[in-house]
Amino acid sequence: MPDFPDFNDPQPLDDDRTWAAAFDSHDLREDDIYYAVRVSSGGAPAAPFMAHIWLGPQPNLADPDLRERLARELAKVAAGGITNTAYTGRMI
Repeated sequence: MPDFPDFNDPQPLDDDRTWAAAFDSHDLREDDIYYAVRVSSGGAPAAPFMAHIWLGPQPNLADPDLRERLARELAKVAAGGITNTAYTGRMI
């Protein structure tokens, strides 16, 4: 399985909220990437939810911009505060 990065350190969303995410899985057939995302508000973490990310066919894990691209896409989902997939992942 490819090594996709985790985002364990809180990343800022706005003045009050941060997000963090842990890699869950990669659907090799569809090139779908799933992360368990946790948004914190005022330091209090909310329940985690799944985020679906698609970076195109066969994402290049050696791409130095991969982490930044993933972070941008995860931040978009985290900012909404809800999952963008029916997949519940391994966290349930």
